[in-house]
Amino acid sequence: MKVEQALGINIPDAETEKMVTVGHMYQYIWSRVNNQVTSDCITQKVFFRLRRQLREQLEIPDTLAIKPATKLADLIPRKGRKQKWRKLEKGLGLRLPHLHIPIPVFLLMVLSFCIVAGLSWYDAFGISKYIGYQNKLILLLPVIPVFFMTKFLFRMLKTEFVEADVRALSLKVSELNFEELAKNGVTETDVRQIIDSILVELAGVRPEEIAPEKSFVSDLGIN
Repeated sequence: MKVEQALGINIPDAETEKMVTVGHMYQYIWSRVNNQVTSDCITQKVFFRLRRQLREQLEIPDTLAIKPATKLADLIPRKGRKQKWRKLEKGLGLRLPHLHIPIPVFLLMVLSFCIVAGLSWYDAFGISKYIGYQNKLILLLPVIPVFFMTKFLFRMLKTEFVEADVRALSLKVSELNFEELAKNGVTETDVRQIIDSILVELAGVRPEEIAPEKSFVSDLGIN
């Protein structure tokens, strides 16, 4: 489903059952999208486009080299990151992946929400003893503002990169915008890189662990 969404194709269940290895997927997907072949690699073009916009939109000096392995955190500090991320997306003209909340912060906020909501509900439950249970909605009223406040904080605290470096971001941007980028042609390398990035994300394996002969079930643990 993830590959279908990224590459804008439909894979029949009968074909999916035949894809025992990564190589089988490579071959089938390439046979579906190679109607427009080009010598220009999409992910490479995205990298250079991204590097240019990083310099122009975020005013990163030419003295600072931007390479595929450059960490995003080194290029875009946490302070003002959300605003800079939106500015970069606008200048790039392509969808960027969403920023995420750091896991420790997320867990702390969920715990805080549960405690505050629980205490608020408990207070409302105590009040309802005196006014009767005819209107059960009173038990929900204290929780509603807590919910919206937590939702607002979630949105404000989304400052964490999922993709660690520029290379990973280029692959993700290529995946998110593949249909648009592929209008001018696509290479087999593009297709393989998109599939690899999806497998890394979903299977939790390292890029170097993915190879055509690898089995989805036996080697990558996908069943």
